[in-house]
Formats: sequence, structure tokens, C-alpha cells
Amino acid sequence: MGASFFSETQRMIQREVAWALVLILAAAEAGAVCCYVFQIGDQPLPLWALLIISAFLAALCLMALFMRLSVEVYGEHITIRTLRARVISKSEIKECRVAGYNALRDYGGWGIRYWTRGKGYIVPGSEGGVEIFLKGRDRGILIASRRPEELLSAIRGCGKPGN
Repeated sequence: MGASFFSETQRMIQREVAWALVLILAAAEAGAVCCYVFQIGDQPLPLWALLIISAFLAALCLMALFMRLSVEVYGEHITIRTLRARVISKSEIKECRVAGYNALRDYGGWGIRYWTRGKGYIVPGSEGGVEIFLKGRDRGILIASRRPEELLSAIRGCGKPGN
């Protein structure tokens, strides 16, 4: 892989919001367990349904607490990691620029977004990023960053150590 020219990791969900979500999901889990234990209603909750609900809520909690957006520029490539990695080669880039955005208006919220402006890797607390336009595509890819100028400089100097 070689030396990294730029590296940044950000939380996809702010810590306070993630913990609030965990508490809400824990309350929902407690309600599901009560339905199973106390056999509430005419058709009580079966054990398999409780297990599916528990696994789903546990997965949501883990995602809320540990999901990150990681961007690394090295060699001739830009790697964007969330749930899986996306690698963009410098030769695919037509244009890139620093771009401001409003997460709700421009992309419909935070996270990995497909919207009218294109694809966005949007994190809370960041109001700027780098928009990359690939050859043969009309819409861009926005990568949110707390250091957009540094990211742009690294992308433009990608493959040139010391830039």
C-alpha cells in the first residue's frame, strides 16, 4: 500500500446520538422480552421472533456505536471505508473540488446517501468536503471531511510523495 498522504477517520453518528439510540433500542428489547416472558396478548411472541428481534437490535446498536468513515489517499488511489471499501483510482477522476453542503437539503441526511447531487459520504459535524467527478459520470461523489483543503491537496498530489 505504501505511505499515506492523507488519512482521516470520523464517526458516522455522534457519540451522544449513538448512546441515545442504544438506550431506545434497549427499551424496545426490554418490551420484546416482557411480551415473551409474560405471554401478553392472544398470540404470545414466539421464542424465534424474540431471537430475531434481539439480533436485529444488537446489530443496530453495534453499527451506531462503531460505524466510521475512513478516507485514505495513498499512491494512485483514494480509499473510502464505511461498511465496505471503495477504491477510486486517480486515472478515473475528471475533476475534484472543495464543496460546502447542507446535509439535509443537499443529500437528505447523514450517512451513505444517494441523492440528486450524486453519492455522498456524509458525517455529522462536517459542513465541507471534497466533491469528486469521475470520467463518464454526470454526478459527483462527496466525501465529507473536517479538513477538506488537505484532502483536496492530497488527491491532486496523489502519487507524488511530499505533496
